[in-house]
Amino acid sequence: MKFKINKYLIVKNLFSVHGNKGFSLLEIIFSIAIITVGIVSILTLFNYNLKAEINNKNKLIAIYLAQESIEIIRQNRDNIWFGGDSDFLDNSEFLDGEYIVFPEDTDIINQGWKIKIPNETAYKKVYINNGYYVQKNNNAPGGWEETGFERYIEIDNSSDGSVASGCDIDSCVRIISHVLFNGTEIVTVTAYLYDDWC
Repeated sequence: MKFKINKYLIVKNLFSVHGNKGFSLLEIIFSIAIITVGIVSILTLFNYNLKAEINNKNKLIAIYLAQESIEIIRQNRDNIWFGGDSDFLDNSEFLDGEYIVFPEDTDIINQGWKIKIPNETAYKKVYINNGYYVQKNNNAPGGWEETGFERYIEIDNSSDGSVASGCDIDSCVRIISHVLFNGTEIVTVTAYLYDDWC
C-alpha cells in the first residue's frame, strides 16, 4: 500500500506546475509566441524605417534637382540682363513649352548649362556621373549610371497681369520645374521671373 502511494506522489510531482522540474509545454509555446511577435514587430519597424529613409533621400534629391532647374533659368536670365551669353531660347525670349537642362560640355560638368527642347522622353532622364546628377540631350556615354529620376521645365509666359494667373504684371514668366521618380512625379517647384520681354 505504501509503495502505491509513493508511486502516485512521484507521478503527481512530475506533472505539477508548482514543482521545480521545469516549464510545461504550454508555457514554452506561449513564450515562443511572445518572442516571435516581438521579433516580427522589430523587423517590421526596421523595414518601415528603411523604406522611409530611402523615400526621404529620393525626395531630397528631387527637391535639389527641381530647385537647380529654377536657378539655371534665373542664371540665364541674369546673364542676358548683364550682356552675357544671349543664346537662350531664341534670343532671350521665354517661349511656352517644355525644356531640359544639361551641361554645356558633358565631359566637364561644371562648365555651364544649356537649355533645350527635349526631342524624346529619354532626354529627361537623369544620370550620375562622378557624384553629379546630370541630364544629357542625347544618349549617355559609358560610365554614366542611369537613375530613376527624370526632370523637365515647363515655361508659361501667358500671364495677363491678373492675380489669378500668378503674376501681378504682364512681364512675368512662370517656371514650373518637374521631377519624377520611376515615372511618378514627386516634386514640383514653381517660380515667377520678372522682366520686360514683351
